[in-house]
Amino acid sequence: MTEGIYPFTIGDIECVVVNEAMRELGIEAIKQIFDKAPEDELEQAFNAYVGKYGNAGGAMNPLYIKTGDHKILVDVGFGTNAPDGLGNVIPNLAKIGVTPDDITDVIITHFHGDHINGLIDADNKALYPNANIIVNEAEFDFWMNAGERSEGAKLRLNAYDGKVRKTQIGDEIITGITTVEAYGHTPGQIGLMIESNGERLLHLADVAHALFQHEHPDWSPRFDSQPDISPITRKKWFKYAADEGILTMWYHFPFPGLGHVEHNGDLFTWKPLKS
Repeated sequence: MTEGIYPFTIGDIECVVVNEAMRELGIEAIKQIFDKAPEDELEQAFNAYVGKYGNAGGAMNPLYIKTGDHKILVDVGFGTNAPDGLGNVIPNLAKIGVTPDDITDVIITHFHGDHINGLIDADNKALYPNANIIVNEAEFDFWMNAGERSEGAKLRLNAYDGKVRKTQIGDEIITGITTVEAYGHTPGQIGLMIESNGERLLHLADVAHALFQHEHPDWSPRFDSQPDISPITRKKWFKYAADEGILTMWYHFPFPGLGHVEHNGDLFTWKPLKS
């Protein structure tokens, strides 16, 4: 397996996890991120997953999808103007023979920097010049009216003037790819249900950030903008994924971020597809 890419299929849809970063977060970083969680319980939960899988979270995993005439990137990482150790999406796309010019559609799950900064280069030009940018209307409306926090999102979307497509929850935005509601981390975050020939993938973006949240869904990272809503969203999708036995993907779980949520008493646990 080539480092930084993980190819798989959902029916007739070709997918490749295209890693942006494989960083591992230590306990001190985890304590800062989950600053409201009881420290002793947090350490115990973190150590349990590190002992089992060597990592509990911190990666960044954009997804490349090829279906019909569409070559799609779900989130873009930090791009060519990235901090050290990041900016790996385009080099990893090259490993499968895909250039930024080839991308026809970019789906943005939400407008945080590790998902949208890579839309533009250091000169504020579009890095994916032939792509339509697909965003949830609720997320778009929030970030376009967020005061100074709007500036970064506006700068990036302005580079795609006339090519930004706003969608609603439940829209089949491309054949086989439907948006699902994943609010709480941001007010308009989306996930994706990808379906083909009876196979399904549920991509849940940043609904959860660390593996131990399966046992502790009420623990929210400090960058969940609606910490009263995000636990409800987590529990809903954990239960759905476990009940359905569906293949599930998460942006920040250890590469490639794919696996299954399983019932564990009244809570849940994570079984990676690749460990």
